[in-house]
Amino acid sequence: MVLTDIIRGVLAAIIAVFVMLGEAQIWMLYIVCLGMGVAETVFDNASQALLPDLVESRGLEAANSRTGFSDSVGKRFIGPLIGSAIFAVAASAPFWIDSASFLFSVALLIVARRYTSPFIATPGEQGKSVFRDIGVGFQWLWRHRIFARLAALVGILNLFTNFSIPTLVLFSEDYLHLSQLGYGMLLACFAVGGLLGIFLTPLVTGRLGVKECIVLSVVVNGLTQLLIGFSRSALIVAGLIILCSCAGLIWNTVTISLRQRMVPTSLLGRVNSVYRTIAWATIPIGALAGGAMAHAWGLRVTWLAGGIGILLAGVLLLPGIWRDIGKTVMEDSVPL
Repeated sequence: MVLTDIIRGVLAAIIAVFVMLGEAQIWMLYIVCLGMGVAETVFDNASQALLPDLVESRGLEAANSRTGFSDSVGKRFIGPLIGSAIFAVAASAPFWIDSASFLFSVALLIVARRYTSPFIATPGEQGKSVFRDIGVGFQWLWRHRIFARLAALVGILNLFTNFSIPTLVLFSEDYLHLSQLGYGMLLACFAVGGLLGIFLTPLVTGRLGVKECIVLSVVVNGLTQLLIGFSRSALIVAGLIILCSCAGLIWNTVTISLRQRMVPTSLLGRVNSVYRTIAWATIPIGALAGGAMAHAWGLRVTWLAGGIGILLAGVLLLPGIWRDIGKTVMEDSVPL
């Protein structure tokens, strides 16, 4: 994590220098964005594996909900708003601030080291290749039906969800007749839903249990997509987006916490990387398919098809997940 933040800090500083000198080229931004994206993927995966060392088991849901909310809102809403305002004043300033933020993160991570246990590699696997590590993570995931089914389900959820989300701006203009300001407020509803999820996740998991929260998240996600497809009211759509975002945060929090509790510490990073690869790989496929559907049959079809697909996936995979979690014995206060 320290290394990835140093790399990101250096990349941001390099592009800041070129912008300040007026020599920045678009290909430079492509390279920097690629490097930032790779480093971010490594950092996020490592941070999920690190969290159990910093937080007691019973506090994982609260910690994961807060980190998920801050990450999502910071990147999607607060960061772009502040960054664009600063860019208007001084074009290089956002990049310098970004670089400084990564170096500040490095300092925090160095301090956090004293609270973490040293990593102990699995016997016989020191010095193996990255591909070997990925294979080990995939084998573990495949052998444990709970996580194999959850990985398949989240991949399908992301596929169907991205039928509609990339074209939300067109849907808001053509069907809800919103202005640019109205669309911005609609986007803010995702942050409101995430904020609501922070407070609800520990409460819901404590009252209902893990498997109930997983089922609830999938059902709410599918139904909100369907209802948005039928809706003509911007206010109703805004409320449904809040519900969908809240359900998404609960899903992420519960499933991440489940992996952190059940996957062996020495394998958590590798299993996370395979799980997240499955989850993210379907996003561009869903966006492409949704764009084709919107072009052929209209924007409403993307919401309706996505909602139906999510609910059908739930019908197929949730019973097995329910049974698998119910059979698992965990020494934890969170009900399963």
